[in-house]
Formats: sequence, C-alpha cells, structure tokens
Amino acid sequence: MKVGLIYVVFGKEFDILASHCVAYSREFTKLPIQIVTNIPQAQRCGKWSSIDNIHFTEVSMSDCENRRVKTLIDNYSLFQNTLYLDADSIIQKSDFDEKILEYFDN
Repeated sequence: MKVGLIYVVFGKEFDILASHCVAYSREFTKLPIQIVTNIPQAQRCGKWSSIDNIHFTEVSMSDCENRRVKTLIDNYSLFQNTLYLDADSIIQKSDFDEKILEYFDN
C-alpha cells in the first residue's frame, strides 16, 4: 500500500477513544488506516467493526511501552508514505487523501 494513516492505540481507554475518533474521521477520508495496538481482538471496542478499510497490527507489549512503537513507527507501518495521528485526532476536512502527504518529506 502506498499511502495510509497510522495510529498507536495502547490500553482499553484509548481503544474506546480511538475507535470513535477514527469512525468520525472516516466520513472525511477513504485512506487505509492501520491501528497498532496491544488490545486483543476479542477485547476491542465494538465500534471498530463499523469502520471499513482498517488493519490492526497487534503487538505484545504493556501500555507503558507505547512510546517505543511511536518512536519506531516506520518499522510498523504497512505504507510507503505514512501519516501518524494521535488516538484522539479527528480528521474534519473533506477529501482528506494522499495529496495531503505531498506537503511533507517522504
């Protein structure tokens, strides 16, 4: 995949928060989304099931190890060009697509 969004979502509270933020953001972007999480699928918020074009990468780490993933995000990303967003970020611009990454270094 060429371009996508990535979130690091560790802990149940952030799982709930991120699922709602990503669901709302999906109204404004069709870019693929990757979630790097330490929450097993069976324990994730049910809201995730209503979001399309999303991929989960599950890691076996404690909640306090999220910074390790964030600082090495390029090692986890499925995309050639990646935009990292915090779990509480919401996209609110119509047609948020791969052109947004033209403004940043590759």
